Amino acid sequence: MRSLDESKIGRAARMAVWYVSIVNGVSPFIAALVIIMPFLFVSLLPNIDFAYTISLVLAMVSLFGLGVYLAQISHRGKIWFGIRAMIAGIVSIAVGFGIELIVP
Repeated sequence: MRSLDESKIGRAARMAVWYVSIVNGVSPFIAALVIIMPFLFVSLLPNIDFAYTISLVLAMVSLFGLGVYLAQISHRGKIWFGIRAMIAGIVSIAVGFGIELIVP
C-alpha cells in the first residue's frame, strides 16, 4: 500500500481537520458571547432581570435560527425544526435548574 500523506487527498484531509477544529472551537464561543452580551451592558439596563430576559430571548432566537438552518440543509420543515431546537434548549434549562435543586 502507498502512503497518501503527500498527495492531494492527504493535504485535503489535513486541511479538513484544521477547518473542522476551528469551526468547532469558534462557533460555541461566538454563540456564548451573543447570549452573555446583555450582561456586559447591565449598567445600561433597568435591572438584572431584564438582562436575563434579553439573554433568554437571544438564546431562543439563536436556537430557532439553528433549527431553521438544519431544516434547510436537510430539506425538512423549517418552522418545526426551529421549534424542536427551542424545545431542546428549554429542556436543557429545565435539567440545569433540576440539578441545581438536587445538588446543594
